[in-house]
Amino acid sequence: MNPSSYDYVEVGACQNRIGGARLDAASGETLGVENPRHGRSMGQVAMSDARDVQAAVDDWLAVEGDGGS
Repeated sequence: MNPSSYDYVEVGACQNRIGGARLDAASGETLGVENPRHGRSMGQVAMSDARDVQAAVDDWLAVEGDGGS
């Protein structure tokens, strides 16, 4: 089935993608995302914080280097 923009679609849980891996937020917290048209929860997203940002930056630096600085 190919849903139209009017169909209700449940997405489920969305995680961070760091270093090619899908990871929960370091805090373990999530936020529900509601479909306003249907008034129903579509799923959950990771509530990232500074630890998740730092993990992503560290991974990027390990792959790309420091840019010569």
